[in-house]
Amino acid sequence: MNSNETVAARLLASIEEFVGQEILALRAGDYPGAMRIQERAAPVISRLCHLGAGRPAWWTAALGRRLDAVLARRRQSRALVAAHRKDLSAERDRLAEARRRLWTVAPAYAGCRAASRQSSRLNAAV
Repeated sequence: MNSNETVAARLLASIEEFVGQEILALRAGDYPGAMRIQERAAPVISRLCHLGAGRPAWWTAALGRRLDAVLARRRQSRALVAAHRKDLSAERDRLAEARRRLWTVAPAYAGCRAASRQSSRLNAAV
């Protein structure tokens, strides 16, 4: 095994560990934690990209399969994030609609509040 191949295998092992941690964090709903994991993984990924640029002669089929497996797990992570984003967007839309309805009804209640203030002042004076 060539030294570059050994380094690439170790880098891939680290990336596999990061991807596993990221998926666990996403499934637990720890999105800030997943982001921190991605930030920690970025230099390792960058190093592997630099080392394996252009698929050099020492790049083996086994390394390629491991990289493909990592990419498949990253697609799972992206799908989890996309589903969460969709849920958040639906919740934001629901809240915007509730706010809109509140603003249409609020003027009617504002008049009631002003009337209740006046009556309480009158009762206090009597």
